[in-house]
Amino acid sequence: MGWREDKLNLDQLHCIHALAKVLLIKVQQTLTAVQENESEIKAQGVKLDKILQLLVPPPAVSLACTITVYDSQGEVMPKAAAAGLDVAVQDDGSALYTFSAVDADGYATAIPAGTPPLSNIVVTDPGAVGGVNLWNVVLNPNDATGMSLVGTPTSPIPASAVLPDVGIGVTAQTTFPGATGPVTGTAPLIDLVSGPANSLVAQVSATNPAT
Repeated sequence: MGWREDKLNLDQLHCIHALAKVLLIKVQQTLTAVQENESEIKAQGVKLDKILQLLVPPPAVSLACTITVYDSQGEVMPKAAAAGLDVAVQDDGSALYTFSAVDADGYATAIPAGTPPLSNIVVTDPGAVGGVNLWNVVLNPNDATGMSLVGTPTSPIPASAVLPDVGIGVTAQTTFPGATGPVTGTAPLIDLVSGPANSLVAQVSATNPAT
């Protein structure tokens, strides 16, 4: 009976070994499925984060500013560079300063509800005459958000003024709800340049050409 018992034990070992192999394959398949599911979950998480960013904009931390230039007729003009990289504005034109919110990564984001209008507007005018700026900036009366400014030349421009008036700077502040303090937005510099001649002066000669 001894050899029969040995054979039975060997057969049992073979069965156990085969079963272990099957179980190992099942475990490996399960681990692979778990890893694939984990990768899919991570991918879905990335997509969800992107959707949440669209639905819930990142918090605003600073201000950016763009300038739209208008001619004397109120038509938008190209942002031609005058001196350096400044924006040229004719002395009979105007400019609209539009401020927007920027997040911590430097991307545009929504202006938080409850943000007060721009304040502490400061104009730095290198061409000022006798302490009077050639360029004046006020809140845009047509913007209910209070996040834009209108710039216009002093009228009339003093005879002693020298154009172009290069490098006119504008800054403004606001405080985002929940922020610890105000943020300051700095507009691109502008150069106030002479506009096209809009009148002719006739000079009368004292000499009669017929004589």
